[in-house]
Amino acid sequence: MARAYLDLFDAVLSGPRRFTDSLAGVFPDRWTGSGFVVGYGEGTSELRLGIANPREDAVALSTTVGSFSRHVVLGPQQRFELTCRLPDLSGHLEFAVSSTFCPAERSPSLDTRHLGLRL
Repeated sequence: MARAYLDLFDAVLSGPRRFTDSLAGVFPDRWTGSGFVVGYGEGTSELRLGIANPREDAVALSTTVGSFSRHVVLGPQQRFELTCRLPDLSGHLEFAVSSTFCPAERSPSLDTRHLGLRL
C-alpha cells in the first residue's frame, strides 16, 4: 500500500506543473503577511494588482523571476498599481514584503497577525 502511494506521488511530481489563477498568503481582509504568491493559468496575458500601504511607515515589496527582479518601496499611505505582461505558459510570481507589524503590539487590538501590505 505504501509503495502505491509513493508511486502516485512520483507520478504527480514528475509531471508538468500547471497553475491556475490563484492567490495565496493573503488574509480574507486583503492584508498580506511577509509574502504572497500569485498563480496564473496558461493564456492569462496580464496581471493587474492594486497594492496599498495604509501604515505609517515605509514598506518594500520585491519579486524575482529568473533574471528579472523588481523592488518597490511604498511610503506611508501610498498606493501602487502593478501591471505586467505574463508569459504564455502557466506559472506563479512570489512577492516578499520587507517588514510586517502586529496590530496588537501597536494598539489595544486582539489581532496578533503579522501584516505587511493590503491588496
